[in-house]
Amino acid sequence: MDKIKIGTAAAPGTCGELVQGRIDGIDFLVTCPIDMWSKVSVFQSDDISDKGFKAIKERTEDGESASLAKVQRAISIASSNEYANLNQQSNSNQQANNQTLQYIHSSDLPTGKGMASSTADIVAAYTATRRFFGVDPTADELANVAISIEPSDGIMYPGITIFDHITGRWTEKLGEALNISIVIIDPGGTVDTIAFNNRRKLKQLNDKKETQVKKALKLIKEGVIEKDSEKLGAGATISAWANQEILPKPQLQQIVDIGKYWNALGVNVAHSGTVMGIFFEQGVHCEQEIAEYIRKKNANWRVYTTKMISGGVR
Repeated sequence: MDKIKIGTAAAPGTCGELVQGRIDGIDFLVTCPIDMWSKVSVFQSDDISDKGFKAIKERTEDGESASLAKVQRAISIASSNEYANLNQQSNSNQQANNQTLQYIHSSDLPTGKGMASSTADIVAAYTATRRFFGVDPTADELANVAISIEPSDGIMYPGITIFDHITGRWTEKLGEALNISIVIIDPGGTVDTIAFNNRRKLKQLNDKKETQVKKALKLIKEGVIEKDSEKLGAGATISAWANQEILPKPQLQQIVDIGKYWNALGVNVAHSGTVMGIFFEQGVHCEQEIAEYIRKKNANWRVYTTKMISGGVR
């Protein structure tokens, strides 16, 4: 029996960003990858009459059917002649491109919350398809594809990274993830990434907070390089407050107060989403206990526990 040919990939989501803003006219964010994932497997259908891309299994964290458009777009780009370079592949690979590619997609990440669910879906789908054709894409290639679809996070890059989420002009690795646990709070609602980034006054609002963003970025850089979790937490908190005029979070003071009660390192936010995170040194507190404390005070909030990890596709 022939073995089934398959390409698989997993891409991490995020708890918002450590910093996001605009410096010297360049938009950027600093990634905050977490141990929550989008996973895609791509394989060949035997039905040559059924052309296109077909989801045979689809699961999302919130139990709702995800929009397949971005996953299918990534698969389409990756399987095109331009990206797959099929003339350099074997005859069997060329035959595979003429048949249906089916995929299995699952995700831990809720959509519209600022947890990079769309970027993770795109990156995982594109990588899985490229691996199906025998190629491992570079992080730069993944970034270019993701940005061609929509403004994207930089989770395709290893470690903790500065990333220009609009054009990809600025990419700078700061270092590896610190040993930080994160309690993620979602008070509800959703934000459309594309609509948010198309706001008329967004550039002016980002320019207005540039001084605070520079201060936050300096602390984040020092925190990652020096492995100083307190500096990282302080920088993230500054950026969270600086973003209040752009995308206000009425619950931010309450989240900060909860963090202080539990001696947290600081807080961060999804600058174009709904979630907020409270940072702790790993092993100092029981994150499940803190999550339960928050749930009892706010029964309508969704609360997740996870940890910061280094970015990159697995």
